Amino acid sequence: MHDWGDEDFDWDLLYTVHNQIMHDVKLRTGCTIVSKEKYGSLRFEYVVPPKGTACFIRSKLQGYWIRTWLYRRWELWGWRVLLDVCLTAARDYPTLRDEILSDIACHENLVGKELHDEYWTSV
Repeated sequence: MHDWGDEDFDWDLLYTVHNQIMHDVKLRTGCTIVSKEKYGSLRFEYVVPPKGTACFIRSKLQGYWIRTWLYRRWELWGWRVLLDVCLTAARDYPTLRDEILSDIACHENLVGKELHDEYWTSV
């Protein structure tokens, strides 16, 4: 965890990696990633397939689209590609490995038990 006053952390590199991850997922899947940086780590909140929404339904057609099996499959594919892109980024930027993987590792079914247990503990 980092605070805004930290002098020994490369914030610009973190934002560069964040933008690269979002761009790569958009390029490979067409999905938009809703994410943020919090305390120096990347938080991935939603994977939104094309014509979808993470907030509210704008029309009846859009409401139908986000409830279809294809939308859900596309969303899951987006999460899998996001994991792949994050693992690649963590390998390319080893100094930011914890900052990149700490949040996405909460999805045990997506990342596997080993990576999940490295960052998350059971209570």
